Amino acid sequence: MMNKFNYFFFFPLMILSILMAISSNSWFNIWFTMEINLMSFLPMIIINNKKSLIFMKYFLIQSMSSSIMLFSSLPLISSLMYLNTLIITFFYLNMNMAILTKLGFPPFFMWYPNLMNKLSWNNCFLLSTFQKIIPFFMLSNLKLFMSLNIIMSILVSLFSSINNLNFMSIRLMMSFSSLNHMSWLLISLMLSNYLWNMYFLNYFFLTMTLMHFFKKININYLNEMMLYKFNNKYIPLIMILLLLSMGGMPPLMGFMMKWFSLNIFMSMNMNFLIMTIMIFTSVISMFFYLRLMLSTSILTKMEFKMKNKKVTSLTSMYLMLMLIFSFNAFMLLI
Repeated sequence: MMNKFNYFFFFPLMILSILMAISSNSWFNIWFTMEINLMSFLPMIIINNKKSLIFMKYFLIQSMSSSIMLFSSLPLISSLMYLNTLIITFFYLNMNMAILTKLGFPPFFMWYPNLMNKLSWNNCFLLSTFQKIIPFFMLSNLKLFMSLNIIMSILVSLFSSINNLNFMSIRLMMSFSSLNHMSWLLISLMLSNYLWNMYFLNYFFLTMTLMHFFKKININYLNEMMLYKFNNKYIPLIMILLLLSMGGMPPLMGFMMKWFSLNIFMSMNMNFLIMTIMIFTSVISMFFYLRLMLSTSILTKMEFKMKNKKVTSLTSMYLMLMLIFSFNAFMLLI
């Protein structure tokens, strides 16, 4: 009961803090609303005493990053701009690294999959979507150290795609999948704010649909996928299309977003090796989605009755939107 009250009270506060942040022009106001966003999310992950350690991990990482950000933003919110250029650059670098840490990038990134593996599906969705908006908004205003951010994106992409091959926990898989998409989102943000908006919107709906699906049928591990069957023959097909889009299979929308990013990357005459590595990691990540897809296709041979028809309507709605956007994006390419 208390958990439901937490969602009812703190989720609107989280949304309000995000709206306040993206409508603010002051670095201090953005930092302040980001702290409100953090404090509104923390009560939602406190369900029982067993998860108090998770609460502390998340709180310490976020608090440390916020403290570094506040200290590093002093030249922006005070009259310290007369300082040496090298010192100001150091402040900016610390702020950039603190924001990346909040997103789950190196040097401190293992907290993200460890935390997500212990959260409920609702909180996993909030952590991988809503909690990313304000830090990315700050990076869009900062837009410094492009080379550093691209290197971080490559490291996270390699780390997440390789680690995704070693686990059976779907939450861990989704956390590494989220990190992989975060690397693409960071690169797209460095290239174009509009591209980031489109990519994040697509990622948001894909993540929402998949995690809602996993929550409704109560699946936590890959081998559990083979214990269930849908009596609706269209749901496995919809699930497969969602996974393929998440993995970046052409001509679905997930592929289009990466294709647009690579096109802009090429138009800016960026390093070809970087593009090759990102494509390579995307191919590796596809193996994770193929594992889930194989388990989903096996479901048609077993017996399971859906208790909640909302899953069908939600996935059907997203499938329709995904196909419409994919068609429009494909027409833009030709």
